[in-house]
Amino acid sequence: MTEKDRMIAKIAYLYYEKNKTQEEIGNSFKIHRSTVSRLLDQARKEDLISFQLKLPEADSIRLEDFVREYYQLERLEIVDNQVGESIDEIRERVAERAAFVIRQVIQDEMQVGLSWGASLKASIDKIHPKQSKSTSFYPIAGAPSSLNSSYHVNTLVYRMAQIFHGETMYINHQVVQETSFLANKIYRQKEMQELQAKWKHLDLLIMGIGGELNFSESPWRDLLTASDRYELEAKEVVGELCCRFFDNEGRPANTELDQRIIGMALHELLQVPHKLAIAFGKHKVRAILVAMKQKYINTLVTDRQTIEAVLALEKAER
Repeated sequence: MTEKDRMIAKIAYLYYEKNKTQEEIGNSFKIHRSTVSRLLDQARKEDLISFQLKLPEADSIRLEDFVREYYQLERLEIVDNQVGESIDEIRERVAERAAFVIRQVIQDEMQVGLSWGASLKASIDKIHPKQSKSTSFYPIAGAPSSLNSSYHVNTLVYRMAQIFHGETMYINHQVVQETSFLANKIYRQKEMQELQAKWKHLDLLIMGIGGELNFSESPWRDLLTASDRYELEAKEVVGELCCRFFDNEGRPANTELDQRIIGMALHELLQVPHKLAIAFGKHKVRAILVAMKQKYINTLVTDRQTIEAVLALEKAER
């Protein structure tokens, strides 16, 4: 099933089973009402509609709708899992879905903030070019270590500006500085103050979610010192967004590390209207759950195994 076919299925589900109006559906997908009407006609002509959806992904669409309403998300996209697939294969299919969503949600005159990571890079690599007007892209965290330069935030920001024919600014500092003195010095630089001013007017964030502290494949945690890890373990952190750790209640860790981070703080993320996260995997389940409950994100692209694990964790902790 192509991404367009799946979108037709979701529109049909919302219209026939959830009794949403064509205008409401159009607003959800950032498309015109006439497009909704045309896609519904296509669904009828292709005999996808009877008294219930005939499409094989109807069950996943119902699951998406339940989770979206339960956590009050703007949008949720769940990729079905396949038997025996590898992590890289899951990432590829999640990235394909995320690319489809990103291309839809970015509109003219949007100010878009970007983090970095493996899933985000894979998603950007799959976005088809789209002409936009007065759209700008900004980094919201410094760069990972030189060991992970392929995820450099400036590279991803540049690619997005190319894809959408937009403008951009760059950040020329590593995400973790050696001392708080150096970090404060960077924040006082003119270019950094200009970037921080842009952060206050962002319409959309696109980011990954970092999971368990000891997960070995993170593209930046080689920058953490033994002291950093000791403090974070003492705070019982469960995940991070833009390299800002939080605990099981969503509270910022507020360790000495935070004073050395170059990037948006969690309270700044909350001020952005639209926050899209791309994340999957058992090591991220608790972080995803907390991020949704605390409203750090309001759009999520993930896989079915991950979202079912999130629901199981929620049920176990009631």
